[in-house]
Amino acid sequence: MDFLLQYRDPLFGLIVFFALIFIISFFSYLWAFYRLQKQQTRIDKFFERFTPKTELSQEYKERALLAEALVRRGEFEKAILLYNSLKEGADFKEKMRLLEKIGDLYAKAGFLGRSIKIYEEILFYQPRKPRVLRKLLLIFEKIGERDKIEEIISILQELGAYKSERDYFFLNKLIAQDKEEEVANFYLKKGFPRGALGYLFKKNPSLAWKVIKEKDILKIIDILWFLPPSVIKTHTPLLKEIYTAKGYVQEAKSSKIFELDILINYPNATLEFEYLCPKCKNLFPFEYRRCGKCATIQEPKVELIITKKRKSDEESLII
Repeated sequence: MDFLLQYRDPLFGLIVFFALIFIISFFSYLWAFYRLQKQQTRIDKFFERFTPKTELSQEYKERALLAEALVRRGEFEKAILLYNSLKEGADFKEKMRLLEKIGDLYAKAGFLGRSIKIYEEILFYQPRKPRVLRKLLLIFEKIGERDKIEEIISILQELGAYKSERDYFFLNKLIAQDKEEEVANFYLKKGFPRGALGYLFKKNPSLAWKVIKEKDILKIIDILWFLPPSVIKTHTPLLKEIYTAKGYVQEAKSSKIFELDILINYPNATLEFEYLCPKCKNLFPFEYRRCGKCATIQEPKVELIITKKRKSDEESLII
């Protein structure tokens, strides 16, 4: 009975009331604190994807070095497997770097379709990455995907990247459309003498002679060397030397260019040509538009080689 009386005491009721309020507030605070911590953990995990690790483990570094060694040995399949294993657990930046390496290896191994998928995956996360866009461009150039090339060129133009690459493809487009005057204007404004003049000497020699710059004569000496006698010009000292050395005219007695000087005085010899990449310094026995080793579009330096003239030598235009 005393307990019931105490329970009915108004002061006791107030104490119970405030105690309940305190308990409810305390647990509400704990719940809110728990939710806040959980939300912060999610945010931290999200940003971890975009934050590079400060330090890679020793095991990771060793496996990465092994993958690079496999690439140098040409064991691309094993290197790809290793890079894929390294990709698991890597942060976002490292994962994108490894994906690019995997795409490069697929391209080297000739699996262009797989390489395209890898590069497109990178661009899904990093759409403004000109280097990867250029790699896609090279693949689409190999397989002749003109629509894809146009699409990537427009993106690179928006980004203001790889201007020389864009000019290179624009020139190729003009050549494919047989726009002789536009090719000539392009050469005068942008350059690319081998690409532009090589086309013009084949399609319209008179226009080529009209626009050719004297400083570019040596850059296309192989093209000029194989022109038929009916279309040659000798309006500069260097052209006189070239065509005297060729045996078409007798308008020069010597030349400052060693190989031409030898041929002027030794008519039983002739010239052959090799092509030096100005970027990777590889030497090729044939002309190219894009270096097969480093993929540069810088036009090759023409190297002159003196050889004994063969009876079977015939004059022909080689572009």
